[in-house]
Amino acid sequence: VVELAAPAAGRIADCTAVVGAAVEPGAVLARLDDAEARAALIQAELRLPALRLEVERERAAADGARRDWTELGQSGQPG
Repeated sequence: VVELAAPAAGRIADCTAVVGAAVEPGAVLARLDDAEARAALIQAELRLPALRLEVERERAAADGARRDWTELGQSGQPG
């Protein structure tokens, strides 16, 4: 008797294990359905350009705030 564990929870899409059969260490006994994970990855990849743009806007705003701080004759870091 061997206990099995998967690195992630999910629905089994394919099972190649045979009850009572010998298996080699590292053998793939089952595959999880990764449709939900793939869909989440696609959604994240689609959001990435917008998030990168938002980061660039925030950096530009921070740079502007630093320039304003310096122009006002302030020393040190704003904040």
